Amino acid sequence: MPDLLDYKDLIDLLAKGTWENEAFDFKEKLPPDEKGKDQLRRTCAAFVNSSGGRLIIGVKDDRELAPKDRAVGLPSNLDFPVQFGSFPALVEPSVDWSFQNPPLVLPSGSVIHVVSIPPSWKAPHWVKLNSGFVFPKRTNKRNDTMSYLEVQNAFLGLYEKRLKLQLLRAELLQLKADAQSLIVPGEKLSEAYGIQTLSLSVLETILGDTYSVTHNSPGFLEAVIRVRQGARLVSSKLGLFLSQVTLPMTGIPTLVKEHNEYISERCQRLLAEVEVAVSALDALMA
Repeated sequence: MPDLLDYKDLIDLLAKGTWENEAFDFKEKLPPDEKGKDQLRRTCAAFVNSSGGRLIIGVKDDRELAPKDRAVGLPSNLDFPVQFGSFPALVEPSVDWSFQNPPLVLPSGSVIHVVSIPPSWKAPHWVKLNSGFVFPKRTNKRNDTMSYLEVQNAFLGLYEKRLKLQLLRAELLQLKADAQSLIVPGEKLSEAYGIQTLSLSVLETILGDTYSVTHNSPGFLEAVIRVRQGARLVSSKLGLFLSQVTLPMTGIPTLVKEHNEYISERCQRLLAEVEVAVSALDALMA
């Protein structure tokens, strides 16, 4: 199925007799009854607990009909984001979703809405069931219920991800402290200098381990790229300086002062980028 669905794509999909599966589901309309509402909430939770999927809303699930007759659509004046948004919002934790905008317009003027629900690193998600709750999952048989072992493993996976995110945060704060230690006070610019290296080895290992989570935060990834670039630049300059300052030569105070001024300016930038990265990470973990 293409990323952006047009009318021809939809008719081709229906003409092939494509069955609902683990990746997508047809809905004729937003359900007015409690049973239908419960089923839609389960579908949202099932997609997010599995590999993600798409809802195609405005299509009759009647394979006896001709493809064009199955594509009935929804009223074009329906406030779809508001009307649909209550369903993923009632899943715990709430489900992230997006929809094709503008929607697919039918010859009749009605519209088909295509909702995308990505997998979630916060899984398992649950929905209320009578006085209890249930953890849905998506299979090629549509919605199913996670077993006790599957739920247990999902919670263990969530715990491990959160621990790694906390370790990532701690490593960023350590990098911040190391950069701060390289900033020499003004009265000592010509005589003192820092030798603390800005190691990225642990940070880069954790970034690889947590990418399945952090890819959901472009702001964090962009900030971390700038942090890594800044740290490498500071470390490179520090290495060059240390190889020079130990040589017997005149003008050492001037060399030290110029080095400290450069390092101070670069580390101030680095500290600001670390703050941006930590804030974005905190928002992701919230």
